[in-house]
Amino acid sequence: MRKTVVAVIAMVLIGVTLAVFAATKLNLFSSPGGAQIGTYSGPVTVLAVEGDWVAVRMTAWIPREEAAQVVQLPTSENEGYSRVNPAPIGTTLPVEYSEFFDRHKAAVTLLEIMRGEEAWQLLQDANMFNDPPDPGFEYILARIRFNYLKGSGEDKPYEIYGSQFKAFSGDGCGYDTPSLVEPKPVLEATLYPGASCKGWVVFQVKADDKRPLLTFERKSYGKGKIWFKLYH
Repeated sequence: MRKTVVAVIAMVLIGVTLAVFAATKLNLFSSPGGAQIGTYSGPVTVLAVEGDWVAVRMTAWIPREEAAQVVQLPTSENEGYSRVNPAPIGTTLPVEYSEFFDRHKAAVTLLEIMRGEEAWQLLQDANMFNDPPDPGFEYILARIRFNYLKGSGEDKPYEIYGSQFKAFSGDGCGYDTPSLVEPKPVLEATLYPGASCKGWVVFQVKADDKRPLLTFERKSYGKGKIWFKLYH
């Protein structure tokens, strides 16, 4: 007899609507196409969408067609990304956020990264006085494209800085941002709606951290708006 899984799920992880199941039972699987491990009825939060399968909070998978009956799934590829399912390099993510009384809408792309000796060589070329990484750490250079789509007014400019991006370890610890001279072009510009820029941002991560993350517009009192993989 299969064991029924009972769980209480916290609210919205990636902005996907929660649904409380009534008589509907979802079949749970250990992995996409894997063995069935039980059934589930109750609230659910979608963590990731992979083809015909959906990962939910209790670390199980249910067929996508079943999940679609009881919970609103992401309607585009970008909407499914989060801290636990960061976007790969080359992905463009839309983002909306507030600063004081202004609302902003942008699209951010992590174009490429350089890490270790390759990044350090580029930083030395940028400025001979740049300090080497701390013992046990190494640098990551991220080249980012920022498209400013909409603001509070067509004639009101917006200033973007590399410091608005922050690196986190794969297990969720924030890294301090080093004070270095980045290679040119640096990600720093004044943009009106419709304009874009590209530039480098530098981070320092532990050398043995194989899966660091990058987030944009993370507030001290809240979660990051969008998340990328700082690794291939």
